[in-house]
Amino acid sequence: MNSLPTEILERILHLLPPSDLRMVVLVCRRWREIGEDPSLWTWGMVRVASRGDLDMLHTRRLQHVQEIGVGGQLESLELEELVRAVVRLTRLKYLDLRGNNLSSVEPGLLSEAVMDVKTVDMNDCQLTSQQVETILTAVSGQTKLKTLYIRGNNLSTVQPAVLANINWLQDVYMYNTQLTGQQITCILTRATQGTTLEWLVLARCVTGQVDKQIVEQARQAIGILDIW
Repeated sequence: MNSLPTEILERILHLLPPSDLRMVVLVCRRWREIGEDPSLWTWGMVRVASRGDLDMLHTRRLQHVQEIGVGGQLESLELEELVRAVVRLTRLKYLDLRGNNLSSVEPGLLSEAVMDVKTVDMNDCQLTSQQVETILTAVSGQTKLKTLYIRGNNLSTVQPAVLANINWLQDVYMYNTQLTGQQITCILTRATQGTTLEWLVLARCVTGQVDKQIVEQARQAIGILDIW
């Protein structure tokens, strides 16, 4: 095997399952150098639950990782380090931060991280109004972010006009976010003027003050509107 050209050995390694690949990089220095190629490690989700897991995100093999999920509760400094690492991982498509308290993460840093990820789950993350406003202000038709989960965060003080920027996204889940009638009206009115939303969940929000006509018009513009 050691006599094989590098490109042939790379093709062979691409055929190996993850468990075998982990063993291959331990065989010798040459196999490790080839086996650490980031293109070999894009499979599955990387779970971050400890300091050791965070350190792994800086290794060469994980520079093309496509999915990251936080397993358990990380400390504030660890969460900030994770978010900084995400900024550098340009191939990332899915980021699961749910259940972790992100309130101490600098808003600009958090926004920079999530803008380049296709799907971000920040359910029950105790997001601050400033964080949400910074993220949604940066949203446009040019950002990679398409699907956003922010259930269980109190968004009642976020500026209505900024919240309306979710109309640039594809799927947004805002279940139990304590939205006011004014905020919902602003979101739906913007949708009637033009939206890329295919699915919007506004369940368990303050919908009593929302004009029913606006709701029906928004239903015509949005693929699926779940509001109650």
